[in-house]
Amino acid sequence: PSHSAASFDDVVRVCLDSRPRYPRNWFRCAADSAELARHDRNSTAGSWVHLAAGALPEQQPLADPSAAFWLWRRLRRAFPRIGAACLMPDHLHLVLRTRDPLELPLRLGRILSGFTRHARKKRVWNRVPEPSPIANREHLLRTIRYVHLNPSREKLVTDPLSWPWSTHRGAIGAEIEPWVCLQDLAEQ
Repeated sequence: PSHSAASFDDVVRVCLDSRPRYPRNWFRCAADSAELARHDRNSTAGSWVHLAAGALPEQQPLADPSAAFWLWRRLRRAFPRIGAACLMPDHLHLVLRTRDPLELPLRLGRILSGFTRHARKKRVWNRVPEPSPIANREHLLRTIRYVHLNPSREKLVTDPLSWPWSTHRGAIGAEIEPWVCLQDLAEQ
């Protein structure tokens, strides 16, 4: 089956504009209230940022699906409310809202250190840089589109919906328990 030629912005806009037709908790985040309480710094208050981390040259730590799954689960736990995420073979992207952007590289660095220990490697990742601030709604939508289309742009898949390590399916409503928090996106 072929997919329509609508832009990602159009798809997100349709998803968000059609929200009132669904039950109130349709766009519920996958995280439960206890998880949100533990990660209050990653709440709806605050600014949107784009956080990326890259592997050392010549390394592709996330090319192995079991390694990507291991990291995906830990990222979901550590960042329960997210706007977009994508794991690529040699880097990752997170788009999220936070009150404390300078704390995010430390939190992600701890997770990536755990990944390195789990993989029984000496060093895999570059130092996590400070997140890039996202200035406005247009910049947020452009960044989410960039993150979700990254696997297609790198020719890993032809359809971004088929990449398993992306929140794209959740953003368009194709997952039962999406990681993406559409409520946070709607409030932007």
